[in-house]
Amino acid sequence: MPKTIMNQAVILAAGSSTRLRPLTNNIPKTLLKVGRLTIFDMAISSLINLGINNIIVVTGHAADVLEEHIKMNYNDKGIIFRFVRNDKPTLGNIYSFYTARDYMDRDFILLNSDVLFHPKILEYLLMLDGSALVVDDHKQLGEEEMKVKVNGNGIIKDISKNIPIEEADGEYIGVMRLTSDDASKVIRSIESLFKEGRYNLYYEDAMRLVANREDCFYKCSTKGLPCIEIDTIEDLNNAMKIAYDIERGLMLL
Repeated sequence: MPKTIMNQAVILAAGSSTRLRPLTNNIPKTLLKVGRLTIFDMAISSLINLGINNIIVVTGHAADVLEEHIKMNYNDKGIIFRFVRNDKPTLGNIYSFYTARDYMDRDFILLNSDVLFHPKILEYLLMLDGSALVVDDHKQLGEEEMKVKVNGNGIIKDISKNIPIEEADGEYIGVMRLTSDDASKVIRSIESLFKEGRYNLYYEDAMRLVANREDCFYKCSTKGLPCIEIDTIEDLNNAMKIAYDIERGLMLL
């Protein structure tokens, strides 16, 4: 297990998950069960096994349900949970990121709450210095993925769904580590976009502006370990196929 002084994570869990309805009519997507556990509980297990026990959760759709789940299941686990409510969820996950800005004054792990990933991926991430994005550079890419372009030094220079597949070097899976300095750069980029009246974007759109002009985001490969972003019923069914490997990985930590 890697040694790290990082002990904070920010989880973005405000989305309404319309493509998974009716399953998500009354619960946030992150509370869907995949195997024996929910997506959320698998992510939390991975974090606490690495000593990350200070967790900020950005909520929105079915916020009360998620907060109650956390109180019922983690009240005596020694984890500090803090909640930030995204009151404008229609503005996209860029606003969820921005809503948590007051907690980005230290280095932290950022997680999209709909990502199922093998826990060892977090170990790889914590072994790196500085800011790094987890990139699946083993899978076959599709048009929908959040793709990245990486230079010869392993630095991410572009991130967008619009990168042509043939030019992409992998998919950003929705897990990263950010230094407080680099988070400040992203926040300033978000504020610039907002001043231009550009909303309903991804936080990756703001990161792209930073990556285009600076060399600060490194690639952390999944090394072929299982991971999936769950947006559709098909994704959920595919997640079931890798759930056993992920649960087994949690038990081995």
